[in-house]
Order: sequence, then C-alpha cells, then structure tokens
Amino acid sequence: MFSNPCVCFNSNNQSSRSTKKKAAPNQAIPLYTLTACDTSIKSRSDGVVVVNEKYQRPKFPKITDFDKNKVYTWTSSKTPCSDYKFTRFEPKTIEKIDLLSSSTVSETQPLKTGTSSKSNSSRSKNSSTSNEISINISDSETRQKLHGFGGALTDAVCKNLSDLPDNLAKELINCYAGEDSAGYQIVRTPISGSDFSERTYTYLDTPNDFELKSFGLQPEDNDKLLWLTYMAERAEKCGDYLGFMCSSWSAPVWMKNNNSFKGRGRLRGNPGDEYHKTWARYLIKFLDVYCEKGVEFDYMTIQNEPTNGYAIPAFWNSLGFSASHMRDFVSSDLAPEVENSKHFERTKLMMLDDIRLWLPNRPKTIFADEKAKSVISGIGVHWYMNYLIGTKALDKTHAAFPDKFMLGTEACHEAKPSPPDSTDVEVQWNRGEKYSNDIMSSLNHWQTGWIDWNMCLNLDGGPNWANNMCDAPVIVNADAAEFYLQPMYFHMLHFSKLLVRDSIVIKPDLTNNDKNKIWPFHNKKLKVLVVRRPDDNIVVTLLNTSGDSNYTVLIEDIGMKFCVQAKSIKSVLFSL
Repeated sequence: MFSNPCVCFNSNNQSSRSTKKKAAPNQAIPLYTLTACDTSIKSRSDGVVVVNEKYQRPKFPKITDFDKNKVYTWTSSKTPCSDYKFTRFEPKTIEKIDLLSSSTVSETQPLKTGTSSKSNSSRSKNSSTSNEISINISDSETRQKLHGFGGALTDAVCKNLSDLPDNLAKELINCYAGEDSAGYQIVRTPISGSDFSERTYTYLDTPNDFELKSFGLQPEDNDKLLWLTYMAERAEKCGDYLGFMCSSWSAPVWMKNNNSFKGRGRLRGNPGDEYHKTWARYLIKFLDVYCEKGVEFDYMTIQNEPTNGYAIPAFWNSLGFSASHMRDFVSSDLAPEVENSKHFERTKLMMLDDIRLWLPNRPKTIFADEKAKSVISGIGVHWYMNYLIGTKALDKTHAAFPDKFMLGTEACHEAKPSPPDSTDVEVQWNRGEKYSNDIMSSLNHWQTGWIDWNMCLNLDGGPNWANNMCDAPVIVNADAAEFYLQPMYFHMLHFSKLLVRDSIVIKPDLTNNDKNKIWPFHNKKLKVLVVRRPDDNIVVTLLNTSGDSNYTVLIEDIGMKFCVQAKSIKSVLFSL
C-alpha cells in the first residue's frame, strides 16, 4: 500500500525536485511541474485511485507547447518506480532530456521491485541481445488519420452520476473532458434505451404511429443532454473539440416481427414499406430533436450489433439485419432521409458497429449498392472476440475500401468489476493492458480510433436491465460516496491525452539487433505504435506485456535508448 503517492510530471533536473513549488489552487499546473507527494490523492495497493470528498482526483495538464530540444516520456507500470514514489499505473514524465547530437542517451528504470541487484544484473545481461529493437521514423510510410478516442454516456452512466453528490459527479466527468482530464475526443450515446438502462423503452412506443406523432424524448434524455452539454463546454473552454456519436439498439416492439426488445427479431415487412420508412424517419427525428436541444452528432451508426438478433438470439435490446437487408434499407429508406436532412454534411453515417468477424464480407455486400455506399462514410468495429479473429480482417477491409474509415466503436471487459475489498493487482493491470494491446494492434491495421463502452458503472457493473454486467474504467461506490479510477483509465490516457484528433499513424522501420525487419511488433510481448501529431511532434507508444523481461528500444532518429520495463506502457514524445 502506498500511503503517500504522488501525481507529478517530472523533469530530469534533479535540483528542480526540491525547488519547484506547487501551483496555487486556482491556477492550472504548468506542463511537467513537479508537485510534492500529495496526501490529498489516495491510491490503493492494486493501483486504483480513490476519489471522494477527502481525496482528490489526479489532474493531467493539457499536453501543449513542447520544447523541440527536449524529449518527453510518460510511463505507467504495474510495479511503480520507487525512486520517484509514483502511484501504480499513474501516467508520468520520467525525464525531460536534452538531445545530444554526438552520443546515445540511455533512459533506464529499475527492474521488478523485490529482485536482487545480482538478479537484475544477470537478467539485464541475458536480455541485452534478444530484447533490443531499433526504430527509424524519418523515411517511414504514413497511414491513416485518427478520429480519436473516447467512451460512452449511457443511462447507466447517468444513473451512477446521479447517485453521487453533485460535486463528485462533476469531478468524475472532469476525469474525461476538459483542461486537466484524459482529453476524450468522442462520446457515444444510445438512441433511446440499451441494456445499460434500468428499463426498456424507445421514443415511439405507441403502436402503429407511422406518422411519428407521439415521438418524444424520455426522462433519461434530460440527464444525457445535461452531461453531453457539460462535457462539450469543458472541452471547448480549453480549446478542444468533443465529437458525439449515436447508435440505436432497438426499434419499438410494434415495428419488430417478434414483438420483443430481445430475442431474434427484425423490422416487419421489407425495405421500402411503411415500417422501414418510419424507422428511417425515426432515426433522423432523433438527430433533429437533439439538435434543437443543442447537441449535434458527428457520427451515427445505422444499428448497434445488427447480427445480434439476426445471426444469434439477443438477450437485450436488439434489431437484427442481414447484410442484404441493411443494404436495401439504407438504399431505399435511410439514404433519402439522410440526404434530405440538415445533418447530411455534418453527421457521418457508419455501418457494421459489430465485431470483426463480419469483415470484409458485410461491407462488400452493402457497398455493392452505389446509393448505400455513397451515404456511408465509415465502418464501426467492436473489440469483442478480437483475440480470436486477429487483424487480417481490418487489412482486407481497408484494401477493399480505402476510402471508408474504420473506427473502434465499443469495447469493455464482459465481467463484473473487482470488489474493492478483494481486488487483485494482476486482474486490474491485465484489464488495462488488454485495452492498450487492442488499441495498438488495431491502429497498426488501419483503425482510426477506439471508443470504450460505459464511462462509469457501479460496483455490480451496472445498472443493466438484462443483467449483462461489465467492467468500466471508473467504478462508482454510491454508498461510500466515492468513485474509483481503475488501471483501464490510465491506460486510455496514453492514447486519448497524447494522440490527438487528426494525428497520423506511421509505419516505422523496426529491426532487431540482427537488423531483421520486424513490423509491426518485435514479438508477442512488445508492441509498438508510432504517430505524428498535427503539431508535427512524434509519439512512440511502447507496451511490454512480458511479466519478467525488460526491453531496450533505440529510436535512431534522436539517438536515444529507452528501457521498457516488464508490465509497463511508455509513451515517448519528441520532434524530428
């Protein structure tokens, strides 16, 4: 247990550790200013940060105004660097190093805490040849432009926020948007209810209302509109832009052939009939009404997980579509409504919003229709089963449709959160590590971003009317009036905070010590992602999933070596 954790951004100027002062309470902490070990921030022994009336949330200054003669690093590790007494998993700046033109600079970190110096020396010696790679960026291939990273605001998220005192609810959302937050760039929200609601509902539950006369927002929308607006304002105040995405889970049951929110069900009738045209107008009506309330959407997916309810019976809100059914629905019903709406220029229409298993075949079927292809801008991809499906599906889809962006639209661990009184550091770290692993592999294969599922859930992983409990980066303990920032949150920071919108993924030259090409990864243990930001700074993200081996990474362009500790993620930012 770390009784005196610190949350700080560090310079390698050793004298600064004692001379730099903490910023005044009403001033933003400048980039890389070191703060003393702060007892106002509480970290549990499993690396989870506790936030309540007594203990504050960690704050992360906006990443701007870099010195081009400096190199910046941030590291999160299962084993904290005891030299600096950081909390576990806390993103931090290890050092800010002057570039040397004549020699290679090494940045080193200790090996696993508790390992003897003799063992450390032996392990370092044994791994010095097999665990070294070199990265060259200067002449590398540039790839896709990033749309961004984010999470979802569901009814469950809003309920958990309402269960906290108002100031803590705002502090939770402040973890995601604003000057000193994770800097999320996209927030997804359901069109009416999802399984992460306390009840089943839509905006048109009056049977046979083909004219949409009874269409109306529900009480749950008041909270969603409130928090979406709050986050957008927080982002705007610090010069950021927060984009919104919407996705529908189910049509009104009277429009479905099984008359149920769940199970195996699709729209009644066939594309071109009154059911399909009403459903298309329903989707556009939602955009209209939210726009009137001040919330405009940058993305709308045609249907959340359309194979759920078609290929398999769904256990929660769903609307099944075969590929040909969706193609014809878009072409004959949705496309005309989209083109005639005021949202056509702004709101990007996306297909799939489902797992990789259906790539590239579903896009091939739907894009065979020129009208459908012309109104659909991108492809939403969920992370579930990625460990089985792999990344070839992304490569094949990009090769077939290079003009359609692929964006990760949902991800979560389908397991309850770890109980606060019996949580395990291995489970906590591994759940965060799996986030980083999937983000890096997906971006190296043409995906343009990654959106997490619920931004916060309760101790049970809900509420969820279908009992489909899951984990989230932030967990709310309403009874104790506090919330917990889990390692997943800090892993997301390496991407949402540093890889800003419109950054471009780079395919670098990677070689091992034998000068063999090793793109995109050194092996299954070390992951590498390289991105050029709009400000022309380079970010190299390095993830070491090994439990006992360190890696040495030489970035040839700046002549510097970096030690990537076992079970850690390191981000390196510099200018060429």
